Amino acid sequence: MFKRNKILLIICFVTLCLSSAPASAGMFELDKATALQFTNVAPQLTGDVVGSLTVYNGPNPLYGDLMSGEVGFSASFQDGADALKLVTATISANGNAGLTTSGYDGITSYFQNDDDDIWSVQLFYVDAAGLERNSGAFVPLAGEGGTTYLTVNAPALGSLDLNAILNIGFRVQGNMTGTSGYPSQGDAFHISLVPTPEAVLLGILGLSIVGIKLRRFA
Repeated sequence: MFKRNKILLIICFVTLCLSSAPASAGMFELDKATALQFTNVAPQLTGDVVGSLTVYNGPNPLYGDLMSGEVGFSASFQDGADALKLVTATISANGNAGLTTSGYDGITSYFQNDDDDIWSVQLFYVDAAGLERNSGAFVPLAGEGGTTYLTVNAPALGSLDLNAILNIGFRVQGNMTGTSGYPSQGDAFHISLVPTPEAVLLGILGLSIVGIKLRRFA
């Protein structure tokens, strides 16, 4: 009990420090208002089936204590006739999500896998010229709490005009084999974005919300 209270005290102290610290003007970090506009979903390949998208504004019974992001996303995946068993869905605002500022070096976003299977993610935006810029190869997230930050750089240093973005969002990819920790046909991903201050702190400390939860009941 003493150890738990000590951790919570550290969380409260560092959260206060983080909330009072000035934000970096270099990168635009995806915020809750923007993420909540990611309501459009579409499969990348014809024949793959992606179920209707559910967007969660804050923790919910499905996620429980596991969800560390402020905005959660979930949809089921069903692979088509191809032999790759990879299903990819694009989740986006289908526009620039009302972003208006300029002078950024790029866009960055936090991702957590709130599912028990391995899912991979990619961040992207479409610039004013209609060219897509993304974070590169899909990054796999371990089940039950795997996290990462993904970044998409501006065309040139300090030149990203958010108002001119034509679309912004992220992609989720599932290897629908049902083996080695990967999802099986018909499984749904559960990904959350925009970290709470507590999630940021736990990342700094090398801990996780899942780890704290497990130790509480061990």
